[in-house]
This record gives sequence, structure tokens and C-alpha cells, in this order.
Amino acid sequence: MDKLLARARNAQIQAKRRLDRQLALEKKRKINEIRQEHIMYQQLVTRDRKTSRKEEIEDHRLGPLKPIRAVGQKEISMYGAFDQMRIIPPAVPDEHKIKHWNITVKDRVVVLRGPDRHKIGVVKSVDKDNNTVVVQGLNMVAVKTPEFYFNLHSDVPAVQYRELPMHYDDVRLVVPTVDPVTKELRDTVVANVAMSKIFHDKILKEKRWIRYIKGTSIEIPWPKKEEPEQFDQDCDTRIMHVENDTFVPTLLEAPIPLEIVDEIRNKFSRFRTRHEPEYVAKVEAALGYKERLAREAIKTPLQLLNKKLREEKKAQGKPELTSEILEQLGRAMAKNKPALLERVQAQEQVATA
Repeated sequence: MDKLLARARNAQIQAKRRLDRQLALEKKRKINEIRQEHIMYQQLVTRDRKTSRKEEIEDHRLGPLKPIRAVGQKEISMYGAFDQMRIIPPAVPDEHKIKHWNITVKDRVVVLRGPDRHKIGVVKSVDKDNNTVVVQGLNMVAVKTPEFYFNLHSDVPAVQYRELPMHYDDVRLVVPTVDPVTKELRDTVVANVAMSKIFHDKILKEKRWIRYIKGTSIEIPWPKKEEPEQFDQDCDTRIMHVENDTFVPTLLEAPIPLEIVDEIRNKFSRFRTRHEPEYVAKVEAALGYKERLAREAIKTPLQLLNKKLREEKKAQGKPELTSEILEQLGRAMAKNKPALLERVQAQEQVATA
């Protein structure tokens, strides 16, 4: 038995080691992928920076003789524009991701860095994979349209202007508060946000909490979620057909077919209280067959003796305390009382000593 237990324990340890090895390899693979994305992104940034600096130095050195770097309307419009990969920041490792986001879509924020610093805008989208937010209409950059777009649509412009993502730490919430002097609403930049206790909703599988301005009891409301607008489709049932009474229940027939009842609820559930007569008869026949087999089974003499003793004991009923038994109990208690009192007194003397 000890060998079996040791073998099972060793197998469990080996399985845990294999799982830990697989998890470590998976984590290492993700880290390598993120590192490669960061390297590619940094190479793009460095290339643009070097090219821009080189052209700037050359234009300054040549003066009026500087070359025309863009020829044609398309090249002129695309000159200085970013590539598509340039505006997509790489993902960050899980340990560096922000755990609780106090900035969400439709929040008003102020930009702290970049060409549009000190400007207030509305959050258009958030990307929790790289800790960035996109503010509508701010930090706009020119982006080159991919080449395959021109093959699909000839009227697509060569350059499109899009918002460049900004880091989560480069923006701050802007909340309207009441001025204690003028009693009027004014925009307040929230430097630090405090959080209430986090509530985990097991049904919706989401986390909720309340935002406060740190050091105060002023609550920062979450933006209201707009309900999606519903449109009637060709396959939808018309309202005139929905309001028309096409079924009138009666006591002469079931409201829905029994086959549909079996689809709605489990036909063989142990919690079901109403069954079909055929199913009840089938279960009763099975139980009767089992009881008949138990009665007809060959029993050993010991089993027969035990059954006979159980029947005799059951026939006697529950034991009762007679006056003779009570008298014997009283005599035994009176006989043992002096010795019991001496023992208790000795224990009390030891405790007080």
C-alpha cells in the first residue's frame, strides 16, 4: 500500500512539474513576442527620426538648393505622414498592465503631453493591452493609406488623419464641481482618483466600483451607456401580427404539446413531480423486479439468523425504564457518591493550593 501511495505521489509531482514547465515556456514565448513588437516599433520610430533629422540638416546646409523631396500631388500629401504600424503601440506584459481603469469611454480628460497639451477632450476608445487611450479630435496625425486600399477604392485619399493613442498617465480626468465661492459649476482636473470597495458581479462577470476625488467625498459618476438603436429587419414579426390573438387556451387540451414540454425541461430529472403514465409504469416494474430478485436471492445461514434477530428486536419495541431498573440506578449512585465527593474536594484543594 505504501508503494502505491508513493507512486501516486511521485506521479502527481511529475505532472505538476510538467505543467509548470509548460506555463513557463508559454510565458517566455509571450514575453519574446512582446519584445519583438517593441523592437519593431522602436525601429520604425528611430528610422523616422533619423530620416527627418538627416533631411533637416541637408535642407539647412543646401539652403535654396535643397532638393524637392515630393513630386506630384500624391507624394506631396503623403510627405511626412506616418505608416499604419507607426500609430499602433505594442502590447505590454501582463505585470505592467493597469489593473483597475478609472478612465473609460466618454470620460472628459485633459492632455498633459504632446502638441495638444492642456486641451480637454472626450475619450473615444481605450486599449488595455498597451495602456493607451484615444481622445477624440486631439493628437491628430497624418497616416498613409495602405496600397491595397487604392486597388479596392480609387477615390480613397492618400492620407487620412487619425488620433494618435496616448499613454494612460498622459491624461487626467476633468470633472465639473461646484465652486464654493461663486456656487457655479467649473471644470476640475483630478490629479488622483480614489476607489471604493470593488464589487464582483458573478452573473455579468464584471467588476464595479465607485470613483472619488482623492481626499474628498465627491463622487465621480461613470458615463452613461447608451442603448443600441434597434432597427426593424425583413425577418422581424410585424406588430400587427404580434398583437393579434391566434391562440385561446381551453381546459380540453394542453396549452403546449407534450413533446415541447420534454424539450423545455428534463424528462428524466429527479426533481420532476409529474410524469407520463407509461414512464411511471416502467419505473414501478423495474423497482418490482429488483425487489423480487432480492427476495428470491439465496441467503447464507448467517444472513437468515441476522434477519431473524432483527425481526425479533423490532417486535420487542423500544426499551422502557421500569421501577426495578430505576431502583438499581439509585442504589449505584448512592454507593458511589462518597467516593465522588472526596475526589471533587481533593481536586478543589489542589486547584487552590
